[in-house]
Amino acid sequence: MKTIISFLLIALITTSAFTASAGTIADANFTMNISGQTLLLQTAQWNQSDLNVQIKDEEGRTIFDQTYKITEATKIKKYNLSRLSEGTYKIVLSNELRTSKQNITKKDKGILIDPTIETYFKPQISVLGKQLKVNYLNLDHQSTLKILDPNHETIYEALIDHPGYNQQFNLSKLDRGSYTLLVTQGNERFIHSFNLD
Repeated sequence: MKTIISFLLIALITTSAFTASAGTIADANFTMNISGQTLLLQTAQWNQSDLNVQIKDEEGRTIFDQTYKITEATKIKKYNLSRLSEGTYKIVLSNELRTSKQNITKKDKGILIDPTIETYFKPQISVLGKQLKVNYLNLDHQSTLKILDPNHETIYEALIDHPGYNQQFNLSKLDRGSYTLLVTQGNERFIHSFNLD
């Protein structure tokens, strides 16, 4: 009898741990739920612009890619994952302001949601005449900002190691042409091209 109770206790603990991992993971940005082999994605906070949802495999290949118009961005999305092979997949949400990533692992007994969510805010820039304004929410990451000339040579570089970056650049001494702002944050790269007339 003691053996049966011990076995049931272990089974209950294992089931509880699996359910906790596979149940619901919430973030200020989105909530993921698993119902059988279906991923439910709630994106109520993604209402600023069109929303792109991607699912990537372990090699980083995109196996699903869909953009939802702003009117659909906040609706619950359902993804049937039953045809996916076992393995780890990355769910990537992005819009004009940010990119968030979260891993899920598909196993024969169900789908586990990794509680770690990576969020990167995209730099916001505006060009007025020969004035370039850059606003960037860096959070807890270290980033590098570069401005590249039309020949893709670096003309400005800065290390950003504080959460808020707000800088205005006077580009009046630069020649006309197409310039690039490049922000690198870990494996993330944000590229924005702009013209000086």
